[in-house]
Amino acid sequence: MNLEQPQLRLEAPAPTGMRPLWSMNGAMGLLGAHEWELETWINSGAVKWVFNIAGKYADKQELRFWIRGLLAVQRQKPQPKMKLTEVIAEICGPALVLKGAEVCAILNCTNSHMAGLATDGEIKPLNGALAGKHIHYRIEAKSVRAFLERRLVC
Repeated sequence: MNLEQPQLRLEAPAPTGMRPLWSMNGAMGLLGAHEWELETWINSGAVKWVFNIAGKYADKQELRFWIRGLLAVQRQKPQPKMKLTEVIAEICGPALVLKGAEVCAILNCTNSHMAGLATDGEIKPLNGALAGKHIHYRIEAKSVRAFLERRLVC
């Protein structure tokens, strides 16, 4: 009987149940770093696959970090060498239509933030304008993918 622990491979997807995009606070907690350190790593390219999901008229960025990029930093490994479309496909999955709750989970945001993105035309609901319980709405997955493509910081 082999009792050795299997080695985690960086090429593997993030562990099941983890959100694909992490907030600045989540990234700071995972890496034990300050905000200024993360910003330095972003500017130097040490951290890749960072997206700004702020609303169209926001004064401040709302950065989201791809978990595999953060895990590479944590493990002191190179950033995954992938194309943007591959990263976004892994973040969003293969679905053609996403429920509002799924979009909130993917972007790591609130229902209100998602509704604001829809109101601004950043993402496209299939069943009209968002009102009431946004989590029940269906969103075009390609609009979420396109949004992330437009919002890549590094």
